[in-house]
Amino acid sequence: MANIVVQPPEQIQVGVVLYPPLVIRTPETEGTFLQLVVFDSHNNVLGGEFVQGSIMKTPTSLGAPAAESAGGSTSTAANHEFTVFDDIIIIKSGTYRLVVNRCCIDYTAGEAVHVDRVVSRNVRVRRHSVAAETPCMYPFLFGSMCPLSSSRPTYVLLYHG
Repeated sequence: MANIVVQPPEQIQVGVVLYPPLVIRTPETEGTFLQLVVFDSHNNVLGGEFVQGSIMKTPTSLGAPAAESAGGSTSTAANHEFTVFDDIIIIKSGTYRLVVNRCCIDYTAGEAVHVDRVVSRNVRVRRHSVAAETPCMYPFLFGSMCPLSSSRPTYVLLYHG
């Protein structure tokens, strides 16, 4: 099942790249692709003229080393793949939800099959400038956003299976 590892910002200025970017974790499956769709507060799809960036992506394995569990079996972050929507720009003010549909290619039938979807928290897109949000070094203390920092550090995904 897909899940959101990093939520988009709660608010952003019109025409500015969403930061932190939306990051999705999915099980490693051949032929997987993800499609981002932006919905407004009335459940209407925001058209392509108002959303810029890569809305179709394929997940990437991080290739993390194996970790041995207490039972002696090993698991790796390679069992999961990650997709970073790092270039999404919304150019219309309003309140939106980002919905990511996960699909897999059924090579036998020759078609794409919808597997599941995840929905982000609301993102308010404002005409005026807003305070920058940053990913948190200690999400277990503060949730997905860090209230202590105003700089934009490089984000790092850590997988704890």
